[in-house]
Parts: sequence; structure tokens; C-alpha cells
Amino acid sequence: MHIAVEIYKKILKGELKQFPNRFWVDPGAEENAKEVTKYFVEEILKWNHDDIREKLCEAIFRKNKLSGMLESTFGRSPFKAIDNAYPNTFKEWEFKAAPKHIWEVKEKREEAIKWLLTKANKDKFEELTNIDFLNNGLGGLMDYLHRHKEFDNIDRNTVEEGLNAKERILKVSFNKSGGTSSRNGVTTRLTLPISWIRELGITEENREVIAKIENGKIIIKPNK
Repeated sequence: MHIAVEIYKKILKGELKQFPNRFWVDPGAEENAKEVTKYFVEEILKWNHDDIREKLCEAIFRKNKLSGMLESTFGRSPFKAIDNAYPNTFKEWEFKAAPKHIWEVKEKREEAIKWLLTKANKDKFEELTNIDFLNNGLGGLMDYLHRHKEFDNIDRNTVEEGLNAKERILKVSFNKSGGTSSRNGVTTRLTLPISWIRELGITEENREVIAKIENGKIIIKPNK
């Protein structure tokens, strides 16, 4: 077992009062912190990734005798500690205890929107709805954009870069009509991206389309 974890176990048992002097600032501190954090999360707390997103906070480190590590190695940032232990696994805004001023940084706003587009399976900023923001834990970002009138300042090229506009996984919605009669059937709905609708030239005034099955594929084109 890693030496840092052995020291931590002795501290938890009361056999040692604290980590050695400069343990969290000398070379190797981040590697030590990685091993201790993983042991702390997986063996002490027994958290999965959803638990980490839901419960991570500064107080949990203090309670488990890791306040020195958090302060000296990570500037009191629980996210930095977790990101060090599980690189590129979490985003700052996924945590309930997200940094207070995160949305004041333009790059963070745009990084989060790009992430949201991927999560919502969309490729155009204009396609995002309030529900998309709320369902993915970005209600705070949505409020910030509204309050500071920043929606129009989002760099579309940055947030939409690399997203595939021509192919996407979509879910078909099934709606069953009431009653048990054989006349009551099931209707389906497939919601298409707004960008596709615009590209096809479909409008509220001209909404008819031709749909057909061809070689196992659904083909949709405007009825012109």
C-alpha cells in the first residue's frame, strides 16, 4: 500500500497526530494526495461517482483529517483534489458545492455550454432550452446568462466546434391513448433538431414533409 495511505490510516487510528511537516507542499505532494484521496473516497466514504457529485464539499475533508492536504496542495478546492485523483472525470459545475464565482469566467461558461450540448445531444447553441440547463445542473449558469445579458456574447464557433450536425442518436417517444379498446393505439413522436428543420426549409406555414423507409433508413424531406 502507498506510504501516504499508511500514514493516513495511522492518523485515523490515532497512532499519529498529523502528516509529516511539509508533506503536502514538497515534491510528490500531488501524487501522495491522489493516493490518499482515492483511499478516502473509496474505502472510508465508499462513494461512487454520483455520491461524489452530490456530497463533495470542503467540510467532508476537514471531518476526515484532510484539511491540511486540501488547503496546502489544492488551495481549499475540493474539485481540484478530486480532479487530481480522478483526472478528467468530473466537471466543476457537476457538484452541488460548485465554486461561487465560476460563471464570471467566460471560458468556463463556454466550456460548460459545450459540455451541455454534448449531454443534451444537440449541436447548436440556439437549440438549448431552459429544461436542458435545469436537467443537467446548469440552472445557475442559465440564471447568470439571463441576469447579465450574456446569451448574445456566447461564441457560437467555440461552443459548437467539433459537434456533428449530420448524425445524431434520437429517442422516439411512445404515447398510448386511453382505454383498452383495440381502436386505441400507440402514437409516436420523433423530435428533430431545430438546425435540421431550418436546413430543410420547414416553417410553421409550410410544415408538410414526406417520410419513407428506404434500405432500413427513415428518409424525411420537405413536401415541395
